[in-house]
Amino acid sequence: MIYNPLEQFELHYLLMIINNFNYVLLLTLVLYLLISPSLVVDLVNDLTDGLAIKNYESFIFMIFLLLLITNVLGLFGTAINAQLVYTIGISTGIIIGCTILGIKLHGMNFFTLFLPNGAPLGMLIVLFFIELLSYCSRAVSLGLRLGANTLSGHLLVDIVATLIYSFGALSLVTALVGTVLFGLLVAIQLLEIAIALIQVYVFSILTVNYLKDVVDLH
Repeated sequence: MIYNPLEQFELHYLLMIINNFNYVLLLTLVLYLLISPSLVVDLVNDLTDGLAIKNYESFIFMIFLLLLITNVLGLFGTAINAQLVYTIGISTGIIIGCTILGIKLHGMNFFTLFLPNGAPLGMLIVLFFIELLSYCSRAVSLGLRLGANTLSGHLLVDIVATLIYSFGALSLVTALVGTVLFGLLVAIQLLEIAIALIQVYVFSILTVNYLKDVVDLH
């Protein structure tokens, strides 16, 4: 039983999650059957225009499916993506992996990614560190965008739901106000569903773009 709406954001031991493993497994299977891999393949094709990045379609699909499952679970109260440690951890791992891939493919030429073409020679050192800082910030911004949107949406739903409960317990007049707020709550929940899907799509697009940068060095 949940006594506080904010309990969904608490961290729990892994063994407590394993008890619901069958539910998670069933949800994963249903989502995998409903979502064709061609969806992500089309996404990658549109963004890559025939470049070598197409070799990493399986990786993009894995990220897409993982975030979609956790976002859907969040709609039922298990707000995994509201944990910034989790989302920033994923984004940091992606950027580290992209960096290792770039160095493996291009060697020291990988660092030319941070040297803008046509820049004045005297500005190269400054621009190098600016581009490097921008590149490193992706590790935080990618996961922070996903986590912050999920967290803010859930907090908004919790606040409105708490107001409805409080108004209903006061008097008949406030209960009528709570009924109006319930319509607002439904609208917010529908918006949450849309945001959950859009955030997965945006995260996948940005991951593809970051892969394109290190594979094609531009």
